[in-house]
Amino acid sequence: VLLLLIKKKMKTINKWIINIPDKFIQWFRGFTDAEGCFLIVKTGNSYAFRFIIKLHKDDLTLLNHIKSSLGNIGNIAIEGSQAYFKVTSISEIRSIIEIFSIYPLNSSKYLDFLAFREAYLLYTSLDRKSDNSQNVLQRIDSLKESMNSKRTNFNIPVLDIKESEYKIHITDEWLLGFIEGDGSFSVTKDNFTLIFSISQRGNLALMEAIQNYLSNLANCITEGETFNSNVIYLTKSINNNTSLSEATKFNYVLIIKSEIFINKVLIPYLDSLTFHSKKKLDYLDWKTISQIRNLGLHFLPEGKKLIELIKSQMNNKRLSNSGNKPVSRHYINSEVSRLLNEVSNNYETINGKIFIRSLNKFHHNRNKIQVKLCDQEGIVFKTFDSMNQCAEFVGISAHTVSKKMKTGVPIKYDNKEFLIVQSKRAIA
Repeated sequence: VLLLLIKKKMKTINKWIINIPDKFIQWFRGFTDAEGCFLIVKTGNSYAFRFIIKLHKDDLTLLNHIKSSLGNIGNIAIEGSQAYFKVTSISEIRSIIEIFSIYPLNSSKYLDFLAFREAYLLYTSLDRKSDNSQNVLQRIDSLKESMNSKRTNFNIPVLDIKESEYKIHITDEWLLGFIEGDGSFSVTKDNFTLIFSISQRGNLALMEAIQNYLSNLANCITEGETFNSNVIYLTKSINNNTSLSEATKFNYVLIIKSEIFINKVLIPYLDSLTFHSKKKLDYLDWKTISQIRNLGLHFLPEGKKLIELIKSQMNNKRLSNSGNKPVSRHYINSEVSRLLNEVSNNYETINGKIFIRSLNKFHHNRNKIQVKLCDQEGIVFKTFDSMNQCAEFVGISAHTVSKKMKTGVPIKYDNKEFLIVQSKRAIA
C-alpha cells in the first residue's frame, strides 16, 4: 500500500528540481547528512512536518544560498546566536521529500527521512471519515516516535527493488557538503601538526566508505604514487550516553595527519571544490599554516608567532559571539605574504636532524624520543628520530605509536607485523 501511495504522490516531479544544478544537489545531500533534521510535531490529532538546518548566525549567507538554490522555499530566522532554515508548509515539504527521494542521503539520517516521508504521505492522504483513520494516525505516531534520538532500528526497510538495493553513494560535492557540516581543520599546539578530521556518532559504514573514497582519491591525484592505507585512520570511542542503541553508542573520528597526504592529495582536492560555508575560512587558514610549515618557517620565532596568531582566529574562535578579539585579515594576510616571500626554504634534513638555515643551527626538541620498528625476531627494520616521524611513516597517530610501544602490541605495515621499540637514547 505504501509503495503505491509513494508512486501516486511522486509521479509528477516539480520541474524546478530539474533546474537545480547537480553539484548543488550533491552538496546539499552531504550538508543535510551532517546538519539537516526531519521533525514531526503533533498537536492534538494534527501533525506538522518540518525540515530544519540550524547553524551559527555567522553562516546566514549560507542559509540564504540554500534557500535561493531551492527556488526560495522555506524561511530563515535568527534566534540569539543561531540561524535557522525552516521548511514547514505542506507543499514545500513535498519538495524536500521529492529531492531526497531522487537523491538519497548517505547517513542514518536516511532512515529518519523514510519515516518522515511515510508519515507525510499517510497524513496528506488521510480520510478522517474512513474506518481506518485511527490506524493511520497510530502509524504516524509510531513513525514519529522512531525518529532521530529515539531510533533503535537501523535496518534499511525494503520498499521496492530500487530501495532494497540502497547503498552509500559518495561524490566530490557530497563529501564537501559533509565536511562543511561535520569536518574539522585543526592544528596542534606543540609542533603545529595539521589535522583533518570528520566526527560521527555511529554511522560506521559511512565513515569506512569515506575512508575508502579518500584512499582511492589518492591514487587518482598522485598518478600511481601509493600511500599506506593507514594514513587515513578511524578512531573509536564509547559514547557516555548509555541509553543509545548498539548502532550509535560509539563515536567514530576519521583522522588524517600525514603531511605528505595533506600536501599532495587533500589540499589539491579541496582546492578543486567550491566551499559554501564559513568553514572555507578555516580551510584557507589551515592551508596557510601548511605553507609556512612546508618552508620550515615554523621553526623561526616570527613563524611561530604568526601561526599562533592565525590559530587564534580559527574555528569557534572566529565566531562573532566568541568574545575573541578579531585581528584584521588584511594584517594577517600581509604578514603571511611577507614571511613567505622572505625565505624560499628555511630548513634541510642532515643525518636525520633538522638544520635551520636562517638560524645556522640544528632544531632541538627535548621531547623527542627515538623509536624503531623491529620484526618478530628483533631485527631493526627502520629507525625514527621521534614518535611523530614513526607515526607519519606508518600512517597512525603519535598517540597510537606511544600506546603500542608501551603495551608491546605489534602494528601492521606492508602486510607484516612489527614492534615499536624505544631506542636507548632520546633525541636532544
